[in-house]
Amino acid sequence: MLRFLFSVLVMTLLAACQTNMKSSGSNTLFSWEQDFYDNCGLPSGSFERIDDPQGKILRFQLEDGQVGSCRSDKAFNKIGKSRNGAPFWERSEYASRKRTGIGVSRPELVSAEVKFVKGFSGPRETFFQIHSGSYGCNSKPVLMMKWNNGYLDLQTRSRVVMRALSISFSEVISNHLDRWIPIEIAIEDTRFIYVKFDGEVLLENYDFYYSKPCGATYIKFGIYRPGSWDRINRPNERSVLEVRNVRTEAIE
Repeated sequence: MLRFLFSVLVMTLLAACQTNMKSSGSNTLFSWEQDFYDNCGLPSGSFERIDDPQGKILRFQLEDGQVGSCRSDKAFNKIGKSRNGAPFWERSEYASRKRTGIGVSRPELVSAEVKFVKGFSGPRETFFQIHSGSYGCNSKPVLMMKWNNGYLDLQTRSRVVMRALSISFSEVISNHLDRWIPIEIAIEDTRFIYVKFDGEVLLENYDFYYSKPCGATYIKFGIYRPGSWDRINRPNERSVLEVRNVRTEAIE
């Protein structure tokens, strides 16, 4: 049973009736090589492709101190400086090349399977995103799925209160290690019809907004987490994530 650790206001935002969606038959299974790329570069040894009977698997892994290659990951890597509470950011991610928006002209379902092989017990370890920033447009993610100190956490942008919200659940990483877990995110324009994790509905009929008018939704996945302030005494533990069967399909 999911338990929200948030205010009564957010509870009212999430209250909605059940929505039954059907596939329209238009289904796109993405090609890793053609549809996704490492938009921030990949630290050495942090990524590999694995052949599997059910399709190619992408494996992402981060050791302590593997700083991402985006400018924002290390621009504040100086003593006493930080970005979002961290001295630097560790990153091994893939992003979709197509950035024209998901569910803009018709409702669409984003689905994937993820396996948490190891780790994810540290703070704010993001593994799947619906982002909205693009080339020349510094718009923020509209959904970040992450493990925060071992508990499942969603960060969204609520159009009702017009700010970013973090919603925590009682799901713990120890119950989700080393098995394939389905993710489903149904989107229509600027509304999450629903967000599901391991078959459980986390959000339903939830309106989001873009932090910049130029925003357009697209998919990101991998590992993105804050670096440790004390790498000698409290280094980040190794985290390993596998991803397969990322696809979109029209729904009705």
